Amino acid sequence: MPGWVSRDRMPLYFSGCDLFVLPSVVDQQGNVDGLPNTLLEAMASARPVVATGVAGIPLAVKDGDNGLLVPEKQPGELSSAINLLLQSPELRMQYGEASRRRVERELNWATTAHTFEELYWSALKRRKKSRGRKETAGYQVEAE
Repeated sequence: MPGWVSRDRMPLYFSGCDLFVLPSVVDQQGNVDGLPNTLLEAMASARPVVATGVAGIPLAVKDGDNGLLVPEKQPGELSSAINLLLQSPELRMQYGEASRRRVERELNWATTAHTFEELYWSALKRRKKSRGRKETAGYQVEAE
């Protein structure tokens, strides 16, 4: 394990990987990583992914499309998924390219900002429509 690696050197490390493995778990207190940045960085580096299907990970990794999802705390299934990809260079390439396309298309700051902007505009439009109305006993009525 290399230990701490500076951000500018991360692409070099990702490029040296055959695949990226993220065996996240929900701990006894219910804590879990939401959607780890390292996952998105590996995907942007066109790495195929083996990960557990917890928290936000399935939002990024589509099982059988850009990686493999396994249940948490199942080392045998994790090992099988890793071995499957290690034995199949073609599948690794296919999943890695799909990972990169997914980041370019959906999982990036520009797309996220655009999505938030659309949500804000939608909320503002709803607010403007509801102006001049007030709610009384569960019914909307025109304000006086």
